[in-house]
Amino acid sequence: MLPFFFLKIKSNLHNTPLKTRPIFILFQICLLCITSCSTPTKTYRVVKSTITESVYASGNIESTNQYQLFSSVNGVIDSIYVSEGEFVKKGEKILKISNEIAQLSLENSSLQMNFNRLDNNKNKLKELQLSIEVAATKNRFDSIQFRKNKLLYENEIITSTELNNSELVAKNSKTNWNNLKMQLEDLKKQLHLNEQLSKTTFSQTRKNNADYLLKSEINGEIFTLLKKKGELITPQTLIGVMGDKNSYKLKLQIDEYDIVKVKLGQAIIVKLDSYKGKIFQAKVTKIIPYMNERSKTFIVEGTFVTPPPTLYPNLSFEATILIHKKENALIIPRELLIDDQFVINNRGNKKKVTTGLKDYTSIEILSGIKENEILNYPDEK
Repeated sequence: MLPFFFLKIKSNLHNTPLKTRPIFILFQICLLCITSCSTPTKTYRVVKSTITESVYASGNIESTNQYQLFSSVNGVIDSIYVSEGEFVKKGEKILKISNEIAQLSLENSSLQMNFNRLDNNKNKLKELQLSIEVAATKNRFDSIQFRKNKLLYENEIITSTELNNSELVAKNSKTNWNNLKMQLEDLKKQLHLNEQLSKTTFSQTRKNNADYLLKSEINGEIFTLLKKKGELITPQTLIGVMGDKNSYKLKLQIDEYDIVKVKLGQAIIVKLDSYKGKIFQAKVTKIIPYMNERSKTFIVEGTFVTPPPTLYPNLSFEATILIHKKENALIIPRELLIDDQFVINNRGNKKKVTTGLKDYTSIEILSGIKENEILNYPDEK
């Protein structure tokens, strides 16, 4: 090509004035450089195909009914009754927390409850009832004596002073008798109240003491135990994790910009790091309507249509939730689109288009171009 080009320059020099020949030669050399360095424009023929809009998500596998083990009290682990990987039934003991103060409190409340039992306070009631009987007898005697003195006074046998004294004695004995009866009722009420209060205190103390024995809330497997015998724990200390080993669910994190597209029942394509090269089908079963302000994500739960043969809690995965699928759609690669609304045709002109569904590589064009039309890729700058 170069010898031919220089021959052409030589032939054209005869028709060029002498003064402009150096400029003409320089121009022809520059044109040669431009022509030899330029590359063909990359093009794309518009075609119709199937496009699927999907939402990307990542997450972890979680056991059904999975929960973290925490204690509601402070203390030192005295005994551990289970081991990792062991199946336990609901209500079975997991571990015991030692606390001498709580044990002493339970013993004291037990003693107080026994002390305040009505059966143990019958003697107090009998003593007061005996005093009431004595007071009643004395009241009868004093009343009879007053009536006798009244007759004696009417027959002028005794003085008015003696009559008044006997009347005062009768009134005092009656008042004492009534007061003792009131004391008996008050004592019964007080003893009954003391018994009920001590029973309530004992029940509450025993319940609090039961908090030092951690039990399983479900039928499930102990996935992990993070503490050992002799270690100090608090209500904020994570002791372990357990759940149903035969049932698992997916917990997906969805960006806030995509959450409105996700609906119950949508299909999920799952890729597990533990199963390289394999794809599993799942579906959306739950959308938790609360955004994590720190990560700006929502939690969506899903279940496998056909689960993998072996699963463990916290296995990581990547997934796509299928939102829409459209066949026979006019699609182009996403890199052909400029400012989300323009493409460049094969003559280098911009054309405005209307877009539709999008996936990670392609985008649907609703209007502005036609099938088999040739488009240029934008120049990379």
